[in-house]
Amino acid sequence: MSFKEWYDIIKQLESKQTLSQMEQNFLIVMKIHREYPLRNDLGDMEIITKSKYDKLTDEQKDSRNRFIKNQRGMTLVLAQYKTEGKYHRKEIKITNVKIKKFLTKFLKNNPDRKFILQTDKGKPLTNEGLAVTMNVVSKQYNDGVSFGTTALRKSYMTNRFSKSKRELQKMANVLGHSVNTGMSIYTKENKEVV
Repeated sequence: MSFKEWYDIIKQLESKQTLSQMEQNFLIVMKIHREYPLRNDLGDMEIITKSKYDKLTDEQKDSRNRFIKNQRGMTLVLAQYKTEGKYHRKEIKITNVKIKKFLTKFLKNNPDRKFILQTDKGKPLTNEGLAVTMNVVSKQYNDGVSFGTTALRKSYMTNRFSKSKRELQKMANVLGHSVNTGMSIYTKENKEVV
């Protein structure tokens, strides 16, 4: 799926007068994943203020994923995710202006909302529920073809980095080594430039 196709689906959803709960959850995922391509980590994600989050114990902080909102900004805190054993708790600051604007408006229109994605009854949408939502709603807006968060992650990486990858592969051929060698040994950060 190209970024244009991705945008077209978002545009269709945003143009609707009212959205079902599934469509609303789907739109949130599409918007956030457009800049922050997570796995199914938005499922069961609690909305909490920074002051309340800071009062939690480490054990409580590790018990679930959270969306922290405060006057200074927004942060996704991933504590329950596929590679948490290796990377522990991960904080992702939401810096993209469009995503911040979307989420600010969304939260203002839904002040009693407790979870980023939730059911009609206000319960958190589980990761399994998120997978079902993605499957059902994506078919409606993608010509009968379903996709999930893994497809969104692949789409994001392909659209964002495929041109760079081709350039790296061409240069690796010229330099006579692999792309991995080029990236790990020869490619330096700006401060490290010789």
